[in-house]
Formats: sequence, structure tokens, C-alpha cells
Amino acid sequence: MPPHTPLKTEILKLREELARTEKKLEEERIQRRRLEAGLRFTDLVSTALLDTISDALLLIRPDARILRINQAMRRWYNIPEENEAEGQILWDLLSKEQRSKREKHLTSVLATGSPLHYEDQSGSMHMALSIWPVFDAEKKITALFVLGRDITSQKEAEAKARNQQEQLIQAAKMVALGTLVSGVAHEINNPTNFIMLNLPLIEDSWESARPILQAYHESRGDFDLGGLPYSEMKDYLPELFEGIRDGGRRIRNIVEDLKNFARQDSPDLSRKVHINEVVRTGISLLGTLIRKNAPRFRVRYGEDMPFIRGNPQKLEQVIINLIQNACQSLTDRDQAIRVHTLYDSSTREIRVEIKDEGRGIPEHILPHIQDPFYTTRRDQGGTGLGLSISASIVREHGGRLEISSEEGKGSVFTLCLPLQPPAMRKKILVVDDEKGIRTLLADMLRENALFDVHEADSGMAACLKLGSLKPDLLVLDLNMPDMNGVEVCEWVRTEPDLKDLKIIIVTGYGAASAIAELEKLDVPDVLAKPVSMQDLEKAAIRLLRLSGGDQP
Repeated sequence: MPPHTPLKTEILKLREELARTEKKLEEERIQRRRLEAGLRFTDLVSTALLDTISDALLLIRPDARILRINQAMRRWYNIPEENEAEGQILWDLLSKEQRSKREKHLTSVLATGSPLHYEDQSGSMHMALSIWPVFDAEKKITALFVLGRDITSQKEAEAKARNQQEQLIQAAKMVALGTLVSGVAHEINNPTNFIMLNLPLIEDSWESARPILQAYHESRGDFDLGGLPYSEMKDYLPELFEGIRDGGRRIRNIVEDLKNFARQDSPDLSRKVHINEVVRTGISLLGTLIRKNAPRFRVRYGEDMPFIRGNPQKLEQVIINLIQNACQSLTDRDQAIRVHTLYDSSTREIRVEIKDEGRGIPEHILPHIQDPFYTTRRDQGGTGLGLSISASIVREHGGRLEISSEEGKGSVFTLCLPLQPPAMRKKILVVDDEKGIRTLLADMLRENALFDVHEADSGMAACLKLGSLKPDLLVLDLNMPDMNGVEVCEWVRTEPDLKDLKIIIVTGYGAASAIAELEKLDVPDVLAKPVSMQDLEKAAIRLLRLSGGDQP
């Protein structure tokens, strides 16, 4: 064979190289097809997995283009299954009303770069939603991750529980009312009205007859009238008339008290209540029961008792139930019941102590006596609702019911009520990364019964808490590591629901530039550490527009 020329040798090499390249390309094509098939399979699996998750999930670009969405989120946004969603602009798939309602939340996170947590409703569906920004290496937001949890069942359960609780309260009222009025005829007002309407006629008759009787007395001397000398009776009769009138009023007031007790009132806890008056009314309503069962009944009212905020009818119901129970626990008429009201200045609480010398409560029963429908007197008509409802009313007022008992020796029920129920207090969030300072500031504010104080240990934690807490005032440290006070204020002022939040800055070393930034953000209240209780409380009361009239 003739030897290869250099050109032929070069061509052969190129052909071999080309064959190897083609083979390599084919292997890469096969590998790519395998990868694409694997990716499609993975995508199908991940989609199926996402769709089986009950939580609603959405991954979206800053321009609102959908990257991933599962079925739960489709249902929340009312996007039909047949509509292609991924790759589409979210707002193009929603109604105008839906867009205006929900766009603000995504816009807020894009503007602030901070997560957002909130609750929303669509028709009968309730959802707890969280939006987190996704950052790239340059700290730019590349996507938003939205997570929603269906809380419809929870909301329905809460509403059902509230309704059932109100029904239980009303049922217990009716049971107690039946006991109270069992010996009273339903026409009690008729004879009372008869007395009150006819009394003026009798008074007028007396006034008409008096000159004649006086003339007779002056001409003939003293004489008997109704078994008494006229000279005494003429002064005594007006007192009798006034006594009859006062007795009629008292009967009418008792009937009115019974009607008020039985009436289903709203859960308004904003009214001023003097606990001594509540106890007096309860004792008045139970007068017959007390006289019959507890002749050694004693009550001592505390002096200079402050008012509390609450619902007087519901608190009367608690007092009535506790005194009824005390009367029913007595086994001997020589056993005593003592009721004492007082104000505990150390805990800023009103206390009502009801102590009896009755049979006491066995130790194994004590943990269950506040359970609904638990009773040891079912054969005597007990429903097991009284203490359960009373404890619920006390909790509703932000208080507690303390119970101690010794079998055979008696029981002590102590009703403890704060001057202001939680629902009426102003919510304050205290933020400081130093635990000692944060606790000190919070404890200072908790000294005031008007304040419901919460804490957060960083700027980021504060932002996460602000959305759900919705406080009335923010007490904020200026210098914190992850997110300083100025940054928190900037975020707050961009949030529609928080932009008007009152803020107090507390700092040990505030730079002039930071103070200037705060003034631009309408945060002029800056207190220097160490802060006095008086200065902090005064600033809080001023910003919350509270006055002496707001005190309980």
C-alpha cells in the first residue's frame, strides 16, 4: 500500500475527531433528553405534592408573574383549574375588586423588604396569610413567597363557642332566676301599683279630714284615732304614708333588679362598676335565701374602693352564684358566711372574698368544679353550669376565680378583678434587644392598669409582631443589631394599618442624624436612658390621649 500523504493523514484524523464529536454529542443529547424527562417527572411530582398540601402556596415574581401555585391557592384566588396560571400575571387572573384588595399586601412587602402576616376573608373562607421576600446575592428581591393557612374551621369554632357560651350563661340565668322568684307571684307589680296609685288618695283624704279633726280636738280635747291619741296620730300618719311609699318603691326596685338580672345583655365591658354596689344588689336579690339558710351572714365592704370597668349584670350573676353556693353548702344554721370586698394595691386588683363554714369540697372533686355540667347536686336540681359560667365571666373581665376548700371545714371563693379588662386596655409593644432593660421598661408600664404590655427582643421580631398585635403605642430602642429603631419606624410609616402608630424612642446614645431622621418620620418623642417611670408613663398617657377620666 502506498503510504498516506500528509493531506490524507490529516483528513483521516479530522474524520476520526468528527466521529468522536458526533458520538459525544449523541451521548449528550441522550443525557439531555433523560434530564428533561427527569425534570418533567420531578415537576409533575412536585406539582402533585404541592396540590396535596392543604396550605395555600404561591411563588411570584416582583412583576406579579406566577412561578408556582398550588390548588389551595387557586381556590383562594378563585382561579379555575382549567386556566393556565404559571407564567401569567396574577392580576390578569383576578377580578378588579380582588386585585385592589390584595395588591396592597404584595406592594407593601416589595416596598419594605419585610415579611407581612395578616388575616383575610373571601366569602365564608378565612385565611391566615404570610408573605416573605426572596433575595438574591445582591439583596434584591427576586420573588415573593406567599403561604396561606385555611382558618375557616377555627373561626367557625370560635363563633360557635361564643354562641354556646352565651346560651349557657342565659340558661344559668334562667335557672338562678327560677330559684329566686319561685315564691313570688308573677303579678307582683299589680298590688304594688294598687298601693302606689291609691296612697295619694288616702293622703288627700287625711289632709281634708285633718282640719275637722283638729277643730274637734281643740273644742272637745284629745280622743282616740286608730288606737292612738289624736295628738300623736296627727304626726305619726304622715310618717306611715311615707313608709308605705318607700316600701312600694323598694318592691318596684326589687322587681326591676330581677328583670335586669334575667335580661340577656351585650358583652359590653366598658361601664364603670363599683364592686360594693354589685355585692349589695346581689345580697338584696338573695335576701330571702340568706335569711332562711344563713342567719350568721356578715358582709364587710372595703373603703375608698376604686371603680373598675366591666359589666355589672354579669358580675352580679357571679356574686349571686357564689353566695347561693355558700348558702347551699351550710349544714347548720349556726355556720357562718362572711363576704369581704377590698382593694389590693400591690396587684392593683379588686377582690371579693366569700367564705363559708359549710361542708367543704372533697380534694378529688376540687379540680372539676368549674367544668361545665359537673355537679354533686343533680338530684336537687343542680345543673353544673353555675361555677363554669361564673369562671368564664371572670376571665372575660381579665380576672380569675381562686378557690380553696377543706372538707368538713368550709370553702373560700375569691373573685380577683383588674381595674381594667384586657379588651379595654391600651396595647403597648416594648422593643429592646437587652432583656434587662426591656423587662424594666415593660414592668414600669404594667404598673398602670390602663396598659396591656407586650415585648419583642429585636427590630425584626417587632415587625413580625406588629401586624398581628396592632398595638396603640410602640416603645422602641434606637440601637439594635439586626434592624435599628429608625429602620423599624420607616417600615411602620409605610404600612397602611400602622402608619399612624404612636412611637416613643428610648436610647442611651442617640446620634443627631438619627434624631433628625426620626423627626422626619413624625417620631419626635425621644427619651434618654435611664428612663424614669414618671417620664415614660407621662409620655405614654399623652400620646394615647388618656386623662384622669379614663381611669377606671
